Amino acid sequence: MRHTLYILISLMCLCCTSCIYSYEADVDGVGDQLVIEGTIQAGSQSVFTLSLTKPISDLDALTESVMASKVTVESENGSAYEGVYSCQNSNKYLGGMKHVYTVPTENLSTSHRCRAVITATDGTVYTSDWVDFVTTPDIDSVFYQVAEDNSGLSIFVDTHASDDASRYYGWTFSEDWEYTSQLRALYYYEPDSNKIFEFEDGENTYYCWSHNDAPDINYFSTEKLSSNIVSRREVTRLSANTLRVQYIYAIEVSQRCVTEEEFNYWNILLKNSEETGNLFATQPNEMRGNITSSDPSETVVGYIGAGDVKKKRIFIDCRPLHLYNKYIKYEVENYSDSARWNYLYYRKVLRPYYYDEMEGAYYWSSKECLDCRINGTKNKPDFWPTDHK
Repeated sequence: MRHTLYILISLMCLCCTSCIYSYEADVDGVGDQLVIEGTIQAGSQSVFTLSLTKPISDLDALTESVMASKVTVESENGSAYEGVYSCQNSNKYLGGMKHVYTVPTENLSTSHRCRAVITATDGTVYTSDWVDFVTTPDIDSVFYQVAEDNSGLSIFVDTHASDDASRYYGWTFSEDWEYTSQLRALYYYEPDSNKIFEFEDGENTYYCWSHNDAPDINYFSTEKLSSNIVSRREVTRLSANTLRVQYIYAIEVSQRCVTEEEFNYWNILLKNSEETGNLFATQPNEMRGNITSSDPSETVVGYIGAGDVKKKRIFIDCRPLHLYNKYIKYEVENYSDSARWNYLYYRKVLRPYYYDEMEGAYYWSSKECLDCRINGTKNKPDFWPTDHK
């Protein structure tokens, strides 16, 4: 027996905003320039990554993550802090892996200039200029507003500082969201034993979580404003009918002030990204950051600054916002013959849904409808406000 059901559900995507303007880049890039990303932070850890640019003509290629043999942050007072290597999963990089170097700079002095020194596996040394520490003010507020046409919601940030403080700001963010599958399965199938079992308390494939880090930094300057006040700066925008706005959404905004030189450098890269489609596609030769190589013929893409980072997280209960209201049609069908269960599981990619005692049969539906892990994981963040499992 087959039943056609309609249920109120929705899917989702992320629209990231940043300071990007039109820029004409008359360059035939060849790729393979080293990109060094990172910020020297006091009071917390400093994280650095290395990668290779790709040719502008090959925008579909993935960036290649690069290993270093040593990453160090040095202070003019003579102290030095050496980084610790780790490897992280990331679909941004070739092979799905990103090489990360975390430097323990919690005790770094803010009253002395500092720099980063990176030694490649081939012995090449990359050294940033000595930079001053730039103080960042607290974030006043992070808030959201639903679009008048209910097409989604925008996240904004407010902050302010004294007029003699830095007027150059940069924001990035990380986001997490809890969502559910379309249907809540009460049973699960074990193909090895060809048996169906009932989920125990707390077990389910209904509640899941997903995570994302912003790919770019959102820059803004108050230099042309009468006061050093940032009001309603949009950090990101969430579209309606996406998983981010189905249940509970959380965003942690990170704010850092930078120097005018660093601000100008990254803004040029962001302008170029509109032309090339990628922030770290090969850039014009006249672009220079503050990182030099021991090989004078090599150009390095990147700018290492120093400063503290201020963060603020908010949670949004999206259910009363009614942004997730797309009707999806799907089918469930009952199967009493256990001889077919293995076929249903592997070949038709179905999963048991519930048991009908009157019919003496289990109802099955597609894995996509019943297993939230298709779009995320069961790894609930430690800071999450619900007690779901």
